[in-house]
Amino acid sequence: MQNDEIKNIFLSCTVKDCNDYRLHMKDALEKNVPVTVHLQEDWASAATFVMTVCQKKLKDQDGYMGLFGHRYGWIPPDQPLSAKSITHLEWEWAKQHWSSRQPPIFIFLPEPGSEAYQDLKRRADEVLQQDYPNSPSERQSSLERQKSFTQEVREWANNRFMNNFKTVLELRDKASASIHHWNKDIFKKAVYGPGGVRQRISDAELGSIGRDQQVKELMRYRSELRQRQQEVAAAFVIHGEENHGQRHFAQFLHEWEEWNEDYETLPPSQPDRPEDPAHLARWACELLGQPATLAEAMDYLVAIIAARLSERNVVIVLQSLGDAPDRWDQFSAGFWRPLQQRLGQTVSTKARGRLLWFVVAHEPCPLAAAALDWNSAQPIPLPQLQPLYEQDVSNWLEQRKPKLNGEKIGYEQRAQISKSVSHKYGKPDGVPLSVYERLQNKGRWEF
Repeated sequence: MQNDEIKNIFLSCTVKDCNDYRLHMKDALEKNVPVTVHLQEDWASAATFVMTVCQKKLKDQDGYMGLFGHRYGWIPPDQPLSAKSITHLEWEWAKQHWSSRQPPIFIFLPEPGSEAYQDLKRRADEVLQQDYPNSPSERQSSLERQKSFTQEVREWANNRFMNNFKTVLELRDKASASIHHWNKDIFKKAVYGPGGVRQRISDAELGSIGRDQQVKELMRYRSELRQRQQEVAAAFVIHGEENHGQRHFAQFLHEWEEWNEDYETLPPSQPDRPEDPAHLARWACELLGQPATLAEAMDYLVAIIAARLSERNVVIVLQSLGDAPDRWDQFSAGFWRPLQQRLGQTVSTKARGRLLWFVVAHEPCPLAAAALDWNSAQPIPLPQLQPLYEQDVSNWLEQRKPKLNGEKIGYEQRAQISKSVSHKYGKPDGVPLSVYERLQNKGRWEF
């Protein structure tokens, strides 16, 4: 299907818990773009009627926006228990309708641990309590199905159309920017041909910028771990000030070229209750493809990892420990120490692999940085993520050797680009997320 300028867009979300957020999006889009926003309704009609009308309404628009919180949402009645929610169906219809390589589909998810994430979780819990006051299992089922659905969305988006937001204001800005950028790229393509629209720089690529210190220390720790046959697991912390590129660096680690065929690397994610050791163990089991009950999760996890380590290394990245005041104590004493000790008792000293567990923190890590202490349950902080300045970006550009209009970018161009993306209002700011955004919007580069 040919890509056209977006003048009308379909906005899909679960209404009861996300209503304030979708209304903010509608207001921002219609004031700032402008574009006409068609909202998904809180359907109460017959299932067949709803599904027919909804699918037709979506197909009449120029694009689709999906805003996904924590609640799975309304499932049309008279459907099997495994039936999909109307929000899930709208997502599938959008993919079917816009099947081009660059479909006009935009996804918005709250950044784990952020203000928006916590607020949407609270709203979802309140709605589920009202919907299923006497059925904790139904409430939990909605949360788990939504988690599975959003993971499906993330895998499809693959960094192309994903927008994570931390606040309502950021959601408004990113919603408007998505349509602005889309419509501008359409005009670029008309002028410059199929090659005129630049490729998006991946999160993993962005996460590598200016992180030599972290990588160097990780390689040193990894080397030391290899030399200690009796040690089979180590945990590390990715940390820094808020918005300092934790998610991007985690994605870089997931795709790191140093992980060869001897490593099993699992995509960064997190459970709904990361501060709870039992939920953390169950999440890890699911991540490894072996679901378990809460009561059995730690036993299963030890057995699963022990089996994997006999053949290969395993790399797990936990995106957040949540915001509970005792989260570090719960993780260290309640989860990591038991796991580390039991693996040491279970795994053969001749095992080929090691478990490398990374925890992402959106603040400076409270744990003391030190040499690896193999007798401690404390994870080891990697060097704190710092701001990115001109030299960091310039070094990255020199290594990547990008092109502009078919020609390699020279020193003067690198200097100009590096300064423009690391400054705001003429002054250095270096906030990684801001640098990443400016890089994404800087010219038609061929990476």
